[in-house]
Formats: sequence, structure tokens, C-alpha cells
Amino acid sequence: MTNRMLFACLMFSLFTAGSSLSCRWLDHKFTQYSEKSLELLATMATNSSNTAEDGEHEVAFPQDLYTQASKASAVERLGFMVQILEQVAVLFEETHNSTSWEENTVEDFLNVITQQADGLSSCIWSHKMKKNKKLHMYFKRLSGHILQRMATNSSNTAEDAEHEVAFPQDLYTQASKASAVERLGFMVQILEQVAVLFEETHNSTSWEENTVEDFLNVITQQADGLSSCIWSHKMKKNKKLHMYFKRLSGHILQRMGHSAKSWELIRKETKIHLFKINQLVSSLLTAN
Repeated sequence: MTNRMLFACLMFSLFTAGSSLSCRWLDHKFTQYSEKSLELLATMATNSSNTAEDGEHEVAFPQDLYTQASKASAVERLGFMVQILEQVAVLFEETHNSTSWEENTVEDFLNVITQQADGLSSCIWSHKMKKNKKLHMYFKRLSGHILQRMATNSSNTAEDAEHEVAFPQDLYTQASKASAVERLGFMVQILEQVAVLFEETHNSTSWEENTVEDFLNVITQQADGLSSCIWSHKMKKNKKLHMYFKRLSGHILQRMGHSAKSWELIRKETKIHLFKINQLVSSLLTAN
């Protein structure tokens, strides 16, 4: 898999081959970020087992798509590269608790990949690009045929799952010291991600469907209301917060089969978030 992920080298060659498109970010930053992402990826390497090799053979590297891209226009090549980087980021946001990777290394890698994607997107922002469906299916197969099918068996106890996902108190501490606009953006992101979490299947619980729908409506209205206060500001998503909610979904709900116990953990965790949000709102009102 590590050799496959040397996509940055391939992508750089895609663009440098006869490109007439002028893009300052590409000229000055792309190579720098490519080198950094490859360096981080190298630190995450582990020895492959025979099982891993078997899984790898099931998903062929899309060399034909790279060949097609090499013959496309500069704009199309850039769109192709952006899609790869975005889908690699999605892939690495999946649960990886069975690895020995440092969490900071994964976060740094995701930051670099996202910056590459954003930078290249800025070169073609005025063009409407279509996603390559074959490329999308390739990444779906990487996720389904390799990651999900080769997932290691792990404990499904509520206690173990709860200990694997620490409450992000440090992010709330940072938010409490941020500007009013940044605090509002932070709260909006939490509410939006809570809503996404509660849209997952919860048929194992004894919750009334109307209760869940009412809760989602209230959370969504809160998020929309706070968003209206900062609509003129372009807010960046907090990546660590995003990763935390991904872990809640993957490490607790999915690994515990969306059981009633897993949902009770999520319910308790959400309750703490709502209390914390109220405290942040109170601090804003007091400041005014």
C-alpha cells in the first residue's frame, strides 16, 4: 500500500509534462507539500503480511486513469489530482486504532494532503470540474475490499470503546480563548457533527422516532441560528474536532454494532457537549 500511495510523484509528473497553466501556488508550494506528505507516510509504514498482499491484489492500481489524465488538459489534470488528494484524506480519516501510528503523525499527514488539495483547487476555482467516477470507485474498493474486510477483531465492550475516544477538552479550552467569531464557528461545527452522528442507525435503542427527529430539528436550528451570526465570515473546520467525531462514529457506534450501549455512550458524550456549548454562549453574552 505504501508504494501505491506515492501518488504525489505521479501527480507532479502529470502537471509538469507540457503545462502552460500559470498558478503561483503550484509553482512554489506543491513540491514542498508533496515531499512532506511522503515523509509522513513513510513514518507510518509497517511490514505487510501475506493477508495484506492478498487484499492488495484485489484492487488494481488505476494506472489507466493516470495515463488518460496525462493526455488531458492542464485544468483536467489538476482536477484529477485534487480528487485523488481529497479521497486519500477521506481514506485516512477512517479508524486506524489497530496501527502503531502516532495520532499527531496522521493529523499532520491529513493537514498536508488537505493543504495540497486546497492549493491545487485554487488554481482552477473558476472551472466546474466533474468527478471521475472510476477513480471514486477505486477508492471505494480500497475502503471496502481492504480496510473493512481486513479489519482486525477487537473488543466491543463499552468501557474499552469509551477509553479510546477522549473528550476534546483541549479544543474547548482553545475555543474559550478565541475570538467571538471563532467560538461561534466552533460551536456550529459541533452541532452539525452531532446531527450527523444522530442520523446513523439507532434501531437498537428504545428511543421514539419522533424524539430523535425533534432532537435533530433543534440541533439543526441551533446550528443554523449560530451560522447566521457569522454568515459573512469564511470559517475553516477544526480538523481535530472532525477527527474526534469520526472516532465516535467508528470506534464506538460502528465497532459496537450501533448497539444500545454504544448509543448510551454517545448520548452521554453529547450531553457534555451541549453543556459546554451553553458555557461558550454564556461567555459571549457576558462579554457583550
